[in-house]
Amino acid sequence: MTNTLVSKKRLDYQAPSHTIDTVDLTFDLDPDETRVTSVLTVKRLDVAARSLLLNGEALRLESVSINGLALQENEEYSLEEDGLEIRSALDEFTLTIVNTVKPSLNTSLEGLYFSNNAFCTQCEAEGFRKITYFLDRPDVLATYRVTLNSKRKGDTYLLSNGNLINDSGF
Repeated sequence: MTNTLVSKKRLDYQAPSHTIDTVDLTFDLDPDETRVTSVLTVKRLDVAARSLLLNGEALRLESVSINGLALQENEEYSLEEDGLEIRSALDEFTLTIVNTVKPSLNTSLEGLYFSNNAFCTQCEAEGFRKITYFLDRPDVLATYRVTLNSKRKGDTYLLSNGNLINDSGF
């Protein structure tokens, strides 16, 4: 697998049209197919913006909803070559995306991958787009809450950055 390097220059910088304040991620871990549910609190920064382009690579989209209402493909959202375009003129909304990834097939060592019988993530600089659709850029800062679920007997420890809120045990 070869990745083409893309030069990014400071003079080409454009502020994002939207920002994401909070991210609530739930992982249903499986080496062959992990389901990721992301609940994003989105705010529009550019009043002229009528769509939001979220980065995404090697993802299989299951569903998209805004404020609990399912969106229709090609009318309210569309899958693009490099991500997901959401058409909305709302100033603030809760965006819920459900997608799957295949950690055992991910050999890029970016996003969520499975190696040596362990789930691993690498999100810097643009690896989060291989986990879920997102504004994967360093100037979009959010507060995260992560839930890890696994039914595998060998997954004795489930670790995520941050403070433990709940441990349901095995």
